[in-house]
Amino acid sequence: MKVERTGKMKGIAVSGSVGVVFAVVGLFGPVGAQDASTDGKLAKYKREHRTFTSKQGHDYKTAGIQKVTATDVSVITDEGVVRIKTADMPDDFRKIFGLNMAKIQEAQVAYARKKYDSKKAAIRKKAAQKAVQAMKARLTLKVVEEVEFGAICDAQFIEEVAQTVKTTVKARGLSRDQEAKTKYVDVKKAQPVGFPEKMLVRGLPKSLRAGSPWEGDVYMVGTYLLDLEARKPGDNAPPALDVPMAIVGFNDAVEYRAATLPDGSQGSVTGTGVAIGKDGYILTTFKLVKNTDSIMVTIPGRDQALKAKIVAKDEEDNLAVLKVQSLLKPVPLSLAPSVKLGQEVFTIGYPDVDIKSREVKLTEGNVAALKGVQDDSRYFQVEGDFQSGNFGGAIFDTKGTVIGIVTPNPPESFFLDTDGTNYEPLQYVTKGTRFKTLLGKVSGFKPETAVPADPKDAAHAAAVLVAVKRSRR
Repeated sequence: MKVERTGKMKGIAVSGSVGVVFAVVGLFGPVGAQDASTDGKLAKYKREHRTFTSKQGHDYKTAGIQKVTATDVSVITDEGVVRIKTADMPDDFRKIFGLNMAKIQEAQVAYARKKYDSKKAAIRKKAAQKAVQAMKARLTLKVVEEVEFGAICDAQFIEEVAQTVKTTVKARGLSRDQEAKTKYVDVKKAQPVGFPEKMLVRGLPKSLRAGSPWEGDVYMVGTYLLDLEARKPGDNAPPALDVPMAIVGFNDAVEYRAATLPDGSQGSVTGTGVAIGKDGYILTTFKLVKNTDSIMVTIPGRDQALKAKIVAKDEEDNLAVLKVQSLLKPVPLSLAPSVKLGQEVFTIGYPDVDIKSREVKLTEGNVAALKGVQDDSRYFQVEGDFQSGNFGGAIFDTKGTVIGIVTPNPPESFFLDTDGTNYEPLQYVTKGTRFKTLLGKVSGFKPETAVPADPKDAAHAAAVLVAVKRSRR
């Protein structure tokens, strides 16, 4: 039997014994919501059975069963949330829920496809890490013009040349009258090489202004289409020119390369946001809208996308507030939610809009751990498989109150071998307790307080599709 189990809220994958594999599971189950008929069958099974034994001989209390899907059964134990494959459940259990092997295999194939998509994203990120590390360069540059997403600079590459110099040193143990010994020391002397060229650089210190010099390490991430004609009216230069693009921070460079299309065309990424104010305020994850050239938001029931702007951000907690010129249907949010292990939650978002559809999708799950990587108290973990298009979407409690925002994985949560195998995604949610600082930056913001009569209908109306564009590589 193979069991996937969350450790005691640690977020670290470890190996167990007796054929049991312990791993932190991702967000939400591989199949959809558990319907009312399944709930009734589960309640009946709990009344008739106090415990059940898996085919491998492991005993569990039926009171801990939280959810039954075509691929697995979620059970709360003293050690955390356990996911047991339905193929390993007793025959009488599978019969009660109508889970024959054909249905189980079909659901397992669908789950494997989702996991494969997640694995491809992780491999792409690993490739981006290698690419930007290999293209690291040292530059000396002068800022020519500040732009919204960086600075146009005149830049020179610096080549570090190793030279041998002779240095005289006083050796230990020598008397005052003895001659000092000499030794040769290798040092590196940096000198600029190459002709100055235009370059777009992101992540420079905010204190730099036009005309300011700067020297340091950058990571080359591709090219940017610079519109020279628009910047210098009357100039005889061509109307547009591809100039090198560099990013100062390694992690930011990796994120950009991983999110940009491999053919060098203009990158477009989609995610989710949630309406939190009637006057056009939307809460999402900061990483989704970071370093973007444009942000467009599509509201449920409307075909025309609206232009959005960032009005507040919190990079440390990875949150951002957007504003659109339109009335919205907001949902209430909690600034101090009491999140419990095993608590039922749900989300509505826009995963894989290019492959599947632009319709919102509902998924339900349970809180699997109360902290993030290395016991980071800013996050909690929700069980199941999750797609990147859900990033920025809200996690709701059963009353329809926002208690967290789905956030992209922190770098240390990726467990991926050098050959790109054995990938286990660890997905996290930023807690509602982190909202207060961010929302305090939004002038005139009035949060919704009314609890909705139908939580899922309200969540549907508040979930918005966020599409961002980044400059061409």
